[in-house]
Amino acid sequence: MKSRVEKITRTDDDTVRIAVTATAIQFNVEVSDIMGRRRFEPLVLARMTAYWLLKEVAGMRYSRIAEAFGRHHGAIISGVKRVKGLIEIKCNFDRFHRKLKASRRDFEEMAEKYGDTSEARKREELDDALRVV
Repeated sequence: MKSRVEKITRTDDDTVRIAVTATAIQFNVEVSDIMGRRRFEPLVLARMTAYWLLKEVAGMRYSRIAEAFGRHHGAIISGVKRVKGLIEIKCNFDRFHRKLKASRRDFEEMAEKYGDTSEARKREELDDALRVV
C-alpha cells in the first residue's frame, strides 16, 4: 500500500509544500497544524486558504488536494467554496483578506523561485475576485 506522499507526483508535492508554507507564514501557524486534523478556527481558516491556493491559483484537482491532506475531496470542495464565499460577501474580513492576498503572493513567489510547473493560471479571474473584497 502506497503512502499518501507516494500517490502524488513530485510536482504536486512541491506545490502543496509551497502553498502550505506560504499560508502558515501569513496565518502565523505551524505547517503541521495546517496539515493536521485540529478544528480550532484559525487553523481551519488557514487550512481552507491552502485549499483555495492549490485549487484556484495552482489549478490542482480536488482529488489531488484531498490526497495531499489526507481528506475526502468533499472537504476540499467545501473549504474552497467557503473561502470564495468570504471573498464574495465582503464581510468584515479585512484581516483575513490581507492574509489571503499575502499567502497568494508568497505562494507565487515561492513557486516561481522553486519552479512551479503547473498549467497556466487564471490570473485575471482571481485578481478580479480579490478586487471585489
